[in-house]
Amino acid sequence: MIFADSDQGQHVTATSGARGYCPGCAGEVIAKCGAIVAWHWAHVANNGADCDSWSESIGAWHLAWQALAPTSCREVTMRPHRADLRSPDGFVIELQASSLSVADIAAREDFYGREMLWIFDAREALTDDRLTIRSRDGYVTFRWKHPRKSLTACNRRVLLDIGEGQLLDVRKIHTEAPCGGWGRIVPAAAISAWLQSWSAVAA
Repeated sequence: MIFADSDQGQHVTATSGARGYCPGCAGEVIAKCGAIVAWHWAHVANNGADCDSWSESIGAWHLAWQALAPTSCREVTMRPHRADLRSPDGFVIELQASSLSVADIAAREDFYGREMLWIFDAREALTDDRLTIRSRDGYVTFRWKHPRKSLTACNRRVLLDIGEGQLLDVRKIHTEAPCGGWGRIVPAAAISAWLQSWSAVAA
């Protein structure tokens, strides 16, 4: 958890020695400010276990995407869960660097509703040549060796972050082997600009 509530009710990040309160359960949290893992808050009770069962470790990729949106739109509490990003009008973006089960994908889509999209980190797959992309006339096709098979369970829009400022906007993914499909390459800057535009609405 990157944000906690202070005694004054402000949304604050972790600083060494600080204490705060979880926006979800109001339980006491303590700042964890090490040299390796991103600075974060951990619950004092339950051996530091997060009250949100969907909580996962957050890395640099995740933080970089969140940093594009205003603070009020990051880690938005929708009890009993926290949306990675939520626009002022309620649109949710889930950022996913690790694998999710089919059941977890279905649960999140059901909870957040139709107004959501996924952004998955696919940079390593592209670098390792497990993900190959070919340009066609106005679109691209792709093949993915050893893919995250649960991606085929997504019923909401899926964007694959392939690095170099590009996203693969997946329009169709085939469930049978070999995994592949088609979509369009969109500039990450377009999504970045959209996230930054939330500031005007959130102000």
